[in-house]
Amino acid sequence: MDVNLKVKFCGVNLVNPFIVSQVPPNGELETIKSQLAAGWGGVLLRSASLNVDPKKQTAAKMRQNAPLYRGVDYEEKRAIDLGWIEPEVPMTVEEAESVIGILKEEYPDRTVIGSMVGRSRDEWLKVSRRLSQAGADIIECDFSIPAEEENPVGPRIADDIRLMEKAARYVRGGARNTPIMFKIPGMLDEKEQVVDVLKAADAEGINLFYEPKGVPGINLTNFVPFPNVGAKSTLSVMGGSGTKPYTLGVLAEWGKINKGLDVSALGGAYDWRDCVEYILMGARLIQFHGAVLQRGVRLVDDLHSGVGDYLNEKMVSSLDKLVGKSLPFFTTPDKLPRSGRVVAAIDDKVCIRCGICYQACENLGYHAISLNNQRKPSIDKKNCMGDGLCVASCPVFNCMSLRRVSSK
Repeated sequence: MDVNLKVKFCGVNLVNPFIVSQVPPNGELETIKSQLAAGWGGVLLRSASLNVDPKKQTAAKMRQNAPLYRGVDYEEKRAIDLGWIEPEVPMTVEEAESVIGILKEEYPDRTVIGSMVGRSRDEWLKVSRRLSQAGADIIECDFSIPAEEENPVGPRIADDIRLMEKAARYVRGGARNTPIMFKIPGMLDEKEQVVDVLKAADAEGINLFYEPKGVPGINLTNFVPFPNVGAKSTLSVMGGSGTKPYTLGVLAEWGKINKGLDVSALGGAYDWRDCVEYILMGARLIQFHGAVLQRGVRLVDDLHSGVGDYLNEKMVSSLDKLVGKSLPFFTTPDKLPRSGRVVAAIDDKVCIRCGICYQACENLGYHAISLNNQRKPSIDKKNCMGDGLCVASCPVFNCMSLRRVSSK
């Protein structure tokens, strides 16, 4: 069966929904070209600004005197997640114009998304207009930045509905006929108001992300938290596959209220399964950042083959038919059906007799799992509460499950 990975986002046709997001951080043109040549559907460029500090921009491209990145380790596993303190330095509008022009000339079938930041009417109008005139297929305006440049830990533009309303209107005016989307922190409280503001500005899309800050770990020898920068540290932006559940949660919450805005998802996607799950939860575009840094541009090959095989297996001809298919199943806790009963079940053929399920059940005090002399577990259906901790704790795929039984 011939499957189609093409998608339409903000009215723009993409060869596939896999986008490289702001990689590399220094905007190296040849690296961006290699990403498109490898088969990515497009790129989202580093944000452009009228007010770029030349000293900061130069410093960002210099050799570092300390690490910018740090993996999050767990037991014997290295770098299961990623934290970074990479400075967010915009590119000049002139740089963005040049990159957009070159990429659209050499890769006309790929989507180039110009990103921008601004804090004034002049910036929002001028930058969006120049990105549009340069040939950007879509313009993204970042509302996750602080509203005041001199207060980097202060309120974000997205925290001020009135400011966001003005900014969205100016960006729309500058972009003219070029589709626009806005980068919004997914955990905002006033979600419906934000959607109304974007719709009023005739926005076509919204870029949702969940990007927590944290500490990747601590050196137990010298007590300095990671990353160690001259025996000092600071909060890192946390990424990696560990943020996937949060991104899915953001998509679920916004998916019911987006009023027709096309949704882009950023954060936590590392393989083809993640892509399919994001699409099922309503995303039409999946952005990759940390995964490309860690696994390289050829990751897109696995995305192509994995998603294609999945569509064939499901006898689905195009991704469009999967967008948002999981949203109807998502509801609030008070509306979850509580009738009936489930109990745990074990597939003896794949069980490795580790005893983890037994320990989990004992820790909850239910005593519904017992082990024989060969450490083979068995379920006491009468005592099983169906809580699922044993299933969640089992280290073997498809070994344990919850099955519905008669409630009598």
